[in-house]
Amino acid sequence: MMNNFRSNFIKERTKRNLSQHQIAKELQINQKTIGSYEEGRAVPRIDGIIKIADYFKITIDQLVK
Repeated sequence: MMNNFRSNFIKERTKRNLSQHQIAKELQINQKTIGSYEEGRAVPRIDGIIKIADYFKITIDQLVK
């Protein structure tokens, strides 16, 4: 799950031409946390995954699989 989330998160963020700073601000998440997601050092809790999927307008499955 971790690698899939990481790559899908990066793909969705870059597809929308958003910087880590912009997505952090939009999601009200610390920018360092976004960096941790993208470096594969952390994965959000389920409530964070739901929030991210909702923001990108994709399913949770699309985000984590």
